[in-house]
This record gives sequence, C-alpha cells and structure tokens, in this order.
Amino acid sequence: MKRTTSIATLALLAGVGPRGPLIPTGPAPRSATRGDGYDRERQRLAAAKRERKARRRAWLVTIDTGDVVKHRPTGEEWIVAYVDGPHLSWLGWPPGLALVADCRLVKKATAAERVGLLRELAHSQHHSSARARETLEREGVTVAA
Repeated sequence: MKRTTSIATLALLAGVGPRGPLIPTGPAPRSATRGDGYDRERQRLAAAKRERKARRRAWLVTIDTGDVVKHRPTGEEWIVAYVDGPHLSWLGWPPGLALVADCRLVKKATAAERVGLLRELAHSQHHSSARARETLEREGVTVAA
C-alpha cells in the first residue's frame, strides 16, 4: 500500500500554516542576541551623535559683538566682545575665549547696539579694543561717536 501525503501536511512540515509562516522569519530582536549592554552603548552613541549635530547647528546661528549668550559648561551669561572663527571672547573679568559651539544665543543685539558697543570698545582699554577698531574700519563706520 502506497502512502500519500497531503499538501496541508507537507506545508505544516515545511513550517507554513494557512495564514503564513508558523515560525517567525527575520532577525531576532537585538536585546535577545546581544544583551542589554549593547543597547545602552547604542543609546550612548546616539546621544553623542545628537550632541555633535546640535553643536554643528550652532554655527548656523550667527553670534556677533553685543549678543548675549549662555555658556553651557558654566551656566554663565556673557556679552560677546568678538567672534573669531570657532571662538568668542566675552566682556568682563577675567578675559578669555570660549567655543561658539558651547554657547547658546539668548538675545541678539540690534545693529545700533552692536555699532555702539564696537565704538565703546574701540575707545576703551579692553583687550579687544584693536579688534573693535579694525571691525569698524572694515565696515566703513567712523570710530568717533
């Protein structure tokens, strides 16, 4: 006597039911294959990537003389004396430089406020007075008030 196997039986043996595969196909969840340490590391790397993107976007906001910025690492608010590439200098003591990427714009100075501060700096003993004079001359603004 010859045994015949039905198509339904063959399908069940192959792991296929009437509504699709009986065994889930595709990759296993990462936590099941790599453990929780991997997920935490992935989250840390993603957070670092978001921070780098935010720092790059900081260049899109133009910070200039007279603007008020908040320095993230110290939490201090500064008035900007000048910006030179990736660095800025603030008004106050002690003088110094900070990364523009570490600062967030709080208040943008108007054009009149900016020119007024540049003129004031040009006549002062501040460490950025020479730079203020150069900026005023480059923009064609008279140094005398």
